[in-house]
Amino acid sequence: MASSDPKPRREKLPAATARPVRTLVLSIGLFFMLDGALFRSGLYAGFEDPRPPAGSMMSIIHFTRATQSDPKRDVLVMGNSRIQYGFGPGYVYEAFPHFHYQMIMGAFPASNEEHWYYALHRIDPDHDRYAAIVIPISGYTITPHSEDYSREYETAQMLAPIIPLSHLREFLDGFGDQNLRWRAAMLALFPSHNYASDLAEFILHPAARMDHIAERNLVGIRYLYNEGGDPATMEDLKVDPKTNTIVRFPARFNVLYQAEMNKHFVAPPAGLARQWTERNAAFEAKWLGKIVSAYKNSTTRLIFIDMPHQPVPIPEQQPIPDAPDIRGMIPRGSNITVLPPETFEALQKPKYFLDLNHMNVFGRKAFSVQLGQAVNDILSARPLHSESLRCCSRNSGPGVEDISTEGLTQCLHVWPLPAIVVQPC
Repeated sequence: MASSDPKPRREKLPAATARPVRTLVLSIGLFFMLDGALFRSGLYAGFEDPRPPAGSMMSIIHFTRATQSDPKRDVLVMGNSRIQYGFGPGYVYEAFPHFHYQMIMGAFPASNEEHWYYALHRIDPDHDRYAAIVIPISGYTITPHSEDYSREYETAQMLAPIIPLSHLREFLDGFGDQNLRWRAAMLALFPSHNYASDLAEFILHPAARMDHIAERNLVGIRYLYNEGGDPATMEDLKVDPKTNTIVRFPARFNVLYQAEMNKHFVAPPAGLARQWTERNAAFEAKWLGKIVSAYKNSTTRLIFIDMPHQPVPIPEQQPIPDAPDIRGMIPRGSNITVLPPETFEALQKPKYFLDLNHMNVFGRKAFSVQLGQAVNDILSARPLHSESLRCCSRNSGPGVEDISTEGLTQCLHVWPLPAIVVQPC
């Protein structure tokens, strides 16, 4: 009798092995949910280190969004570290105790027009929170500076956490390098990757992090004022006008900073200067145009200013002869105001600067009061008194230390407004 072997018994495989695709999909979905809930939602942003540029940007966004806004009185001043050092709303109110408008600091370091465009999308999504927004330009004529903002990984790191997914493709198209575009996409799609080093530092030093956050929160809304300033000046800086080289540095600068300064006193070759000028012009036109377009149908006035940005002519930043002018790139509109370039021209002096880029406390006082005056004139539909502003700076006296807010107030001229009575220069 032939024997037949029984069929081998089939072992039941674990579910994870039997359904690998399903497990993988669920795992990815769970990761996206946790990643989005913790990082993209803004929950972790409350614990981010507020000191680096990215943390400073998130703090500015947090405080401005949390502040009750008055669309008829609030004026948001955007910018980077030049505005942080150079503008203090408190000086405006000190000069004009009954100033009608509320000047709000919206600047954060290491930023440019692209950063401001996306930050404004978070701060003012409906384009109706402010009476005006000040957009500072470091010189209306395009300069051949070497920074290529479309190739900076730092830009992706700062902006990835606040980029809406609907704007992701537009954001990625801004990066010219394919490898950088891919890395930026990973930061935007997986925000946890962007916060990895910050989270690690938080885990290692939680007490220190909470102290920094508590300090920021204790300052609260006055964080936006960024009061203070440094009295040091650049008056000891001496430049040979024939060779455009530095022959004497301020004594407080060490050899490393001196070497860094010397780099800025080397003009780029003619070919590179033209190439960089064209690249920088395209960048400015793109992002300034986007800001204007976003507020096209808004009652918010956009005020573009040529702010004080260098104590002496810096060869690296000198425009080529036929360089384009930013004023020709800004789309026209009924809510657009572009201040004359001479409005703050008298403040581009060594006595008003702390280093090659940032104003000191004296420049901060003068610029703040003059900007407040200009905003008042514009929003009150009164003629701009740029000649009065120049007159004030010309006659401020030989000693910059003697400049007081009261002196600036007496020098500036405004048309009679309730509780703002100032004598002409």
